[in-house]
Amino acid sequence: EKYLPDGTGSVFADSGLKAPHATAFDKAGNLYVVNTQSSAIEKFTPTGVGTVFASSDSVSRPADLVFDTAGNLYVTNTYGGATGTGSVTKLAPDGTFSVFADGGFNVAYGLAIDSAGNIYVSNFGGNTIRKFSPSGADLGIFASTALNGPHGMIFDSSGNLYVANNVTNSILKYSSTGVYL
Repeated sequence: EKYLPDGTGSVFADSGLKAPHATAFDKAGNLYVVNTQSSAIEKFTPTGVGTVFASSDSVSRPADLVFDTAGNLYVTNTYGGATGTGSVTKLAPDGTFSVFADGGFNVAYGLAIDSAGNIYVSNFGGNTIRKFSPSGADLGIFASTALNGPHGMIFDSSGNLYVANNVTNSILKYSSTGVYL
């Protein structure tokens, strides 16, 4: 659905979607949609014309996505990677892909990027938030206190991280250093 400022809604796109999950816009206004059941990322132009941007050769049961300032798209693969416990794929603007993070997950789920370009991944089954440098270096566990099934995440303008805590039906807040607030 697409909603105008007055609340009027209309179908924006419905072609090729199978269990759509997360969405993100690139700098050109294209909408990217995680197509979980078909293990694909769909790309829709501002007018709603859709194409497959990435498929099962580069993503596996994707859950979330986020763009960095250079236009790279990061995608969590819930059961992807060598061990099947989750990974993060990095897709360049031209669609080429590489493995950004693989290992240390128990169902990789949500993604967020801080103002310094560090990437955060919610580790759903491990009840942690892992932090990675922009180059992909694993910086370890960022937060674990009070987490129980962490899903989506977002930073506010002060650098605090908000986490949707699925099992407890709550939103948790962490400082920019990972302190539970």
